[in-house]
Amino acid sequence: MLSKLCIKLGFCLPPVEIERLAASPLRDIDEFTQAIFVAEGFGVVRSDGLFDQVREVVTQAFIDHQSRTTL
Repeated sequence: MLSKLCIKLGFCLPPVEIERLAASPLRDIDEFTQAIFVAEGFGVVRSDGLFDQVREVVTQAFIDHQSRTTL
């Protein structure tokens, strides 16, 4: 998912932020999306169309993960 965000939307997190998210993964789509913005240095953003685009990628990753873990 993070590589897709980097390629598709330009959200290329530094390695330290990737490690931080991997060490303490968030289980809520909005919280995870917000954490990506904070890690990228944007701070808290919710009313931006870009937030919706990032959230869409995160949502799909959560759905894909759920389908793999429930099989």
